[in-house]
Amino acid sequence: MTNAIRRFALWSENPKTKRKMVLGIICYCILFYFVGNWFQIPDFQSRQKTTGMAHHLAERFVYFQYYLGLFPVATLNEEPVLSKSGALEELEKDDGRLVMEVEHWSRLGEHARIWAYMPNAFLRGSPKKPSVRLFNTLVFLGALLTLYLGFHAAGQPLAGTLLTLMGGLTPYFVYEIFGRQNVFGLLGAGFFLLIGMHAKSIFIGISKWYWICITLIGAVVLGFLAEIRNETIILLASLLCLVFFAKHKHWLLRVGVALMAFLAVMGTRDGIKSWFDREFEEAEQVVARHKGNVYNGPRIEGHRFWHPVYCGLGDFDTQYGYRWDDQAAYRYAVPILNEKYKLNINYTGGFHTQNYYDADSMYYVKFDEIAEYEEVVKDKVIQDISNDPWWYVSILFKRILTILTYSLPFPLAGWLLLPAGYLMWKERRYEWMALLLASLALVATPLLIYSGDGATYNAMFAFISIAFLSHLLVGKCNR
Repeated sequence: MTNAIRRFALWSENPKTKRKMVLGIICYCILFYFVGNWFQIPDFQSRQKTTGMAHHLAERFVYFQYYLGLFPVATLNEEPVLSKSGALEELEKDDGRLVMEVEHWSRLGEHARIWAYMPNAFLRGSPKKPSVRLFNTLVFLGALLTLYLGFHAAGQPLAGTLLTLMGGLTPYFVYEIFGRQNVFGLLGAGFFLLIGMHAKSIFIGISKWYWICITLIGAVVLGFLAEIRNETIILLASLLCLVFFAKHKHWLLRVGVALMAFLAVMGTRDGIKSWFDREFEEAEQVVARHKGNVYNGPRIEGHRFWHPVYCGLGDFDTQYGYRWDDQAAYRYAVPILNEKYKLNINYTGGFHTQNYYDADSMYYVKFDEIAEYEEVVKDKVIQDISNDPWWYVSILFKRILTILTYSLPFPLAGWLLLPAGYLMWKERRYEWMALLLASLALVATPLLIYSGDGATYNAMFAFISIAFLSHLLVGKCNR
């Protein structure tokens, strides 16, 4: 085993390997993009019972976005003419077929998701059969190239090669990136991108202005990804960690750059939100002018916090009635909403109320839009934790065990965190500790929200642990 790792290390250090790896990454992503539809492994390393993109709803908005730049506008016509002139004619029919919402896709934030369909539409020259797989592939390709080249430039070709191969060949990423119409692979891809960009600043050190430049670029990319999938915002903690551990930088400069990164992430998010606020206003005018169905209900910026926390406690709770099921939370909250807040919520089951914003009953009221609902589930969670803190501690402990056991790239790999972390501290490998700490930010979702149904595959610390232990083993053998 040791000799195999040593030979692999020598191969990774060969100057010719760099060109082969770059070409290999590009060819790999192109090949898997074209054969990605063959990958159907929903029970093995994939996110389950979590909607994510909701492709069957999202694809309805691609038509007018592609041809006319209108969002959110969709048509009830199942077979619109696929051309710009056809889209203009579809607007002019004035027969009530235009809508601004399909179920509850456009009102719950993360509006930049619609842009994920555009690369495929532009490549095909048509919004027919919309897909996010090309967007995922381009992001993943950029992440893997940045990861490999970044570590190579930092004098860590073994680690870069290992991380790139593990990331590219892990079944989770193969399925979520190339085989599925969803965006669950973006969190890992974003992490690979950030550590690749900052590898040289962590291991060697780079010039001040170059460091500031790559930090701000990473922050803007992160802000963009966060408006596609909200949970990627936890990468902000990873980015700040990488900034604070940059070599040969004064602590005041680190603080200043960290603040700049934070503002760049939030500024990018706010800028995208403002853009879509204007898009909504334009869509309202267009739909109203053509006698369509204007959505006049509230909109939120993204998923609420306390509802998923409430449902997530169902991963290990056996005492207080929590379940990873939206409907269970709704059934609990409705009596309180009606009795305490006098909201007259009509609920008979499903994922929304039987109350509507419009006279035609097209746009139902969703629980996410009811501010009092968030308060109700928040009060129950806090009360149960306050009354029985050891119950909550036991759930956190079980989640930690689950994270360690079911992490990528293979089962039980997460337990390598313990020896890797100890050896990093013992050997005073602070640069590796920085990478490990940055990776631990991705544990936030399975630790604080829910650890079942593939949620632990967000964690990236096992990748760093494996790369470090291999690096350390090769170093010991070469002494």
